Amino acid sequence: MLVRLRRTSQFIAVTTFGNRHDENLLIERVKNIHLLVSGVDNYSQPYAASHPCLLT
Repeated sequence: MLVRLRRTSQFIAVTTFGNRHDENLLIERVKNIHLLVSGVDNYSQPYAASHPCLLT
């Protein structure tokens, strides 16, 4: 859990205060990770972390 918190904090810090290059690298990394995350929710409905509704 602490690793995820650290990564989230880094993402927020870089996208808020970092330079454009580092920001774009992190955004692409998160997009690629989201492409790998999918499953079934508690209501037996499939989901994918890359789905636009879940990203907002």
